[in-house]
Amino acid sequence: AKLPEMPSSRFKRYTEEYGISEIDAKTLIQTKIISDFFENALKRYNNPKSVAVFILGEFMRRVNLGEIDINNIKSFMRLRQIGKAWPFFQKVFLEHGNISSRLLVTAYEEPYTQIAEKLEPYGFKNVMAEGGRSISETGDFSIFERLCDNCLMEYCRKAKYETFGPAPIAGYLYGKMTELSNLRVILTGIFIGSGQEQINEKLRDPYV
Repeated sequence: AKLPEMPSSRFKRYTEEYGISEIDAKTLIQTKIISDFFENALKRYNNPKSVAVFILGEFMRRVNLGEIDINNIKSFMRLRQIGKAWPFFQKVFLEHGNISSRLLVTAYEEPYTQIAEKLEPYGFKNVMAEGGRSISETGDFSIFERLCDNCLMEYCRKAKYETFGPAPIAGYLYGKMTELSNLRVILTGIFIGSGQEQINEKLRDPYV
């Protein structure tokens, strides 16, 4: 079997063959997921510099900003559910997202439906409304987690409407990874004897 390429080898190839700067190459090889994502994108759009610029810039900005907000919402929901006071939430709040700490702190004692209205401009109304209702009724976070993942997919799905550049390809690849994850959920569910409804609750939105 062919051995996987080492990060140091990829770094050399990115800088010497593709002409990517050392700083960008280091970022690309920092995690295997991003590096593999870059490799797969090149198979469909053979312009290394353009793909690297997009992944390290616009695409990561969309995903990272979404993740920052979602991580803050997750912390908000979990700490609130276990009865932690809002000063504790301020300590774990991540900066540089779109949603301010002030918005979440001032809404800490409000019902989920009211908080959902405040999050509508940021695209998280459904996450808070449906996820909050599920948590309140069952104490289970699985539906809430699925809704959060679907929001991240929405960032990527918008890329397919861009006419030029690698953005549609990058979004497509992210979507394919989600499809593989869904396949694992289905197969695992069948193996352990889960019902169709239980499996559907764990599936993430597809790219298309």
